[in-house]
Amino acid sequence: MGVLQGYKGKVVYGGSVIAVASKWDATIDLDLHDVSVLQKGWKEFLQGQGQVTGSVEGAFDPTDTGLAAVKNAFDADFPGAKVFLELEHDTGYKLSMSAFARNLKLGADIGDAQRFSFDFQSTGTVDISWS
Repeated sequence: MGVLQGYKGKVVYGGSVIAVASKWDATIDLDLHDVSVLQKGWKEFLQGQGQVTGSVEGAFDPTDTGLAAVKNAFDADFPGAKVFLELEHDTGYKLSMSAFARNLKLGADIGDAQRFSFDFQSTGTVDISWS
């Protein structure tokens, strides 16, 4: 299992970038299937399927008409929305994946931008690249 943290990221919904992440983290996990033979003494495993889970945090101004896609997405389909995530780190790695938003947390201080965060679960292929 790998745990990655980063600060640059985009949340794409319906073909439009709806949010820019100010912080994210991701856990890359792999299912392991126990194929041990009884009374052999040591367990044996087969590699299963991988997945990525994590969270994304960011901010937006709900009064900005240019961010109508964000407000519409949050109003209509979150949580449960299928989004495309591009999560990057300044050391050169990047995760790109389709994912389901598992929940949505919103908050704001007086006179401040609206904050959001959501946890995600990858679905399908995850592209992990290192540059």
